[in-house]
Amino acid sequence: MKNQLLQFFKGNSEIFSFILVIMAGLGIKIWKSIQDNTKLSLKWFISETFMSTVVALTGYFFFDKYLHFDKILVYIICAWLGSMSTIFHKKVEMLLEKLFEAIGSWITIKTKK
Repeated sequence: MKNQLLQFFKGNSEIFSFILVIMAGLGIKIWKSIQDNTKLSLKWFISETFMSTVVALTGYFFFDKYLHFDKILVYIICAWLGSMSTIFHKKVEMLLEKLFEAIGSWITIKTKK
């Protein structure tokens, strides 16, 4: 069992490293948001996770697959890009807010029947 688990982590080490990089970018965003007195919510966290992932994946494919940079440098760039991906954050947050409102309305309508 222990060997199977080690083999799994060794075979997927790049995926786990990338997830850690995205989490580092999210940690930086949470820290900045707390300093800016931003209200943290589930929709905020989901939209930040989505945007960080998209921006980090874009950076990863550009810097690793296209420019062939060193892996550690690519991960640092991805964490930095993921932490700076607030350009589209407000639009995604508004979209998620409308989605949650629509789901809430749907649930309310279904429970009244």
